Amino acid sequence: MIDLKNLKESKIILVGGMDRSGTTKIGSLISKQLDAYLIPEIFPVSLCVLNYPENYYNEVKKFLKSYRGKEIDQQLKTILLNLELNLELNSSDRILKFWDKIQKGIGKRIVETSPINLEITAGINDNNISFIYLYRDIKDIWSSHKKIFWGPSTPFDMIRDFERRLTLLNSLKNKNNTIVLKYNLIYDFEKLLGWKEDSSNFSDLPSFTKEQHLNIDKKFKSVSYNIPSYEEYVFDKSSFVNLELSNLNIYQKFFYEIIIFLTSIKRIFNLRFSSFFRKRNK
Repeated sequence: MIDLKNLKESKIILVGGMDRSGTTKIGSLISKQLDAYLIPEIFPVSLCVLNYPENYYNEVKKFLKSYRGKEIDQQLKTILLNLELNLELNSSDRILKFWDKIQKGIGKRIVETSPINLEITAGINDNNISFIYLYRDIKDIWSSHKKIFWGPSTPFDMIRDFERRLTLLNSLKNKNNTIVLKYNLIYDFEKLLGWKEDSSNFSDLPSFTKEQHLNIDKKFKSVSYNIPSYEEYVFDKSSFVNLELSNLNIYQKFFYEIIIFLTSIKRIFNLRFSSFFRKRNK
């Protein structure tokens, strides 16, 4: 049972979890249904606050020049540029203070949707913040990544990221003010918040992500993808996803390594040359 009481009372809502698991959709939904200010993904800045606070102002200026930073309105730009960090605080308190100052500067509830919030917020335990963490079947994540031109280059990268985030999810699922949600339950969550199937729910998304979400309701009615059988083999035999790999004989392991290699080459080729082919097709 999903408890929305704390979520509706929180002034800061941070959404994170697996890539391609619905974080942007949930953030847009909350911004509409709970009257929250939707912050575009500013994870380069929040990561800097967490790990390299002494470089904060340089990182903010660099971020604001990036394609993500160009989507930020003047109000948030001013807040980020004038925000002062207390370098004497530990990393958890520092990132907590960072979000608190942003929320007070905005003057209303805020929601931010970087998937890496899962790692960034793992050390925060504050009753004034709500966390929503999303996850999804690894094969569906891999298949969804293949439709875009960023993300993990190889299945090993995918498995490594999946393992790290799933381990964190399991450690945080009983944390106060935390909702852990599987991808195929997002529609139920939408109904609890009173969502209506209306593409205008995504009208405030930044342009770099708006196109892939305009028909989001259709996407979420079909939550599984088909992938080639050899790619399924890669993940089914993964030592993390399924412990069968340790039981394979030397010939089976060699075959597995060949499949991994071929899958990786195909993915890397698509990442490196997709932009070239897209330009030629225009």
